[in-house]
Amino acid sequence: MSASREKKSRQNKVEELTEKQALAAQQAAQEKRKSILYTVIGVVCAVLVAALLIWNSGLFQNRDAVKVNGETYTTEEVNYFYNNMLMQYYYSAMLGSAANYDPQVDPAEQVYDEETGKTWHAFFVDEAVDDLTEVKILVAKAEAEGVKLSDDGKQYVKESMDSLASTSANSGFTSTTAYLKAAYGSGMSKGLYKQLLTETTLASEMAADYAEQLTYTDEQLEEHYAEHADDMDLFTYSFAKFSGAPETTTDENGEKVEPTDKEKSDAEAHAYTKAEALRAKLAAGGNFAELVAELAEDKSVTSNENVTASGATVLAALDSWLKEDGRQTGDVGLVKLDADCYVVKFQGRARDTEVAGDVRHILVAAEQDEGATEPTEAQYDAAKAKAEQMLADWKAGAATEDSFAELAKAESADPGSAANGGLYEDVSSATGFIPEFTEWVVDPAREVGDTGIVKNTMSSTKGWHILYYSAKGEPVWKTTVEAELANEDTTAWLDELTASAQVERLEALNNL
Repeated sequence: MSASREKKSRQNKVEELTEKQALAAQQAAQEKRKSILYTVIGVVCAVLVAALLIWNSGLFQNRDAVKVNGETYTTEEVNYFYNNMLMQYYYSAMLGSAANYDPQVDPAEQVYDEETGKTWHAFFVDEAVDDLTEVKILVAKAEAEGVKLSDDGKQYVKESMDSLASTSANSGFTSTTAYLKAAYGSGMSKGLYKQLLTETTLASEMAADYAEQLTYTDEQLEEHYAEHADDMDLFTYSFAKFSGAPETTTDENGEKVEPTDKEKSDAEAHAYTKAEALRAKLAAGGNFAELVAELAEDKSVTSNENVTASGATVLAALDSWLKEDGRQTGDVGLVKLDADCYVVKFQGRARDTEVAGDVRHILVAAEQDEGATEPTEAQYDAAKAKAEQMLADWKAGAATEDSFAELAKAESADPGSAANGGLYEDVSSATGFIPEFTEWVVDPAREVGDTGIVKNTMSSTKGWHILYYSAKGEPVWKTTVEAELANEDTTAWLDELTASAQVERLEALNNL
């Protein structure tokens, strides 16, 4: 699926998110922009495997499903890409960013497009065919140009195959082959799966390499930012939501009683009255935190103070109000959405000038008693002492970035970064690291070569991070614009490559 098609489909399906969900969705979007064609298979949940087992009853296996530029591909191969899309939307639904998709319901029983009646299954099939076409064309281009899979790509394929073996065993299958046949059809083998995974990874590298070669002038960056400032600026605001839903009541049998029209109307009016009272007090100079604290016992009121979010992820109900022309710091408003009322205070709008940075780290895990939810203070102290000694020993040696990277490979308890020397790139407030970690990296005074230690009490592995600041990046707004422009141009390049492809859908595709 090209990036433009995916972006459009997501925009059509996203509903109002909580701030936490919006941040998670923003982070997911950023990761998608980085890889362009990233289509990694996740763990296939038991519900999906069960559904696929029914499909793989033997009636429709080993059948040609689609032909691309004269080459024929089977249902199993199309199903590989189908499942990629299925899992992508499964995780999006878990984040709350795929509003109209229910991962617990058969995609064929869910309507994707109300106007046409197109189902989610049909949507997934279309995207699977598009993805297969794109990958095959990119692989052919790589072969024609003599481009091979990188060492990192080979390592990724190896790790994915190892993970697949583990997943198969944990899912109760007797072998990886049995698992693959259940998930993709009797024609799927470890060899074919590895081939598809390798091709997908190579295609991803081809697209990423193209994107990395693109450059833009400052004028182009400023022009794009000016056109999209409403989505890219940071908005800071506080809000209180007054629910206009009537209280839930039950009858003598414990069954829910539907509220009457009058009860709905009264509840809506009551919410508006309370919201207007708060708005008036705020407009008169009242303190938001103090006034909201007075409403703590009212369960129909929820609030969030000093929210800072990009324009693309602000609370949907407040989007238009926050971005209204002439909006000034200190403005207070009341926004009504259906039965609910939002009282909002505008605290500012600015370009995101925070400077992202590259950092290497070594996670020194604190020991934890069996059954305990976190280490004791003594265990944290022991981990800190170990981290301090490790840093001191490093400083007494070569004290270079390379020596730090080697130490991270040998000692870090973070499996996500140890293999590449503990490196995380483009760390900013939007990338989701623990606050202490992020604050250390984005400190305006930070210089290349700085080291430090910060405590981690939030991750699954708790302890202390030894940090080495390896590179100062560009302001977040600038890297975001560059990524968006590169995404748009790479999408156009991919669309051009696939525009002339001869794609023929064969009868077996209907059985997918």
